[in-house]
Amino acid sequence: MPRTPRKTRAVCITLPIELDDFLDKAVQSARVKGQPITKSYLITQVLTLSIMESKAWSEEQKEQQSDKA
Repeated sequence: MPRTPRKTRAVCITLPIELDDFLDKAVQSARVKGQPITKSYLITQVLTLSIMESKAWSEEQKEQQSDKA
């Protein structure tokens, strides 16, 4: 039986202390407001948005190149 490809992968990252502190405060603030979230969730959201913006920027650059040609 073939395996279903995974859509996620576990990774280990090292964060600068300032970023880790910022994420701790964001998680605490969300919990106070009744929205329990984790640092992992926040990091995933930020990376996902960053990738989406990067792809959009890349597409814009391709369009500008084709407009110049």
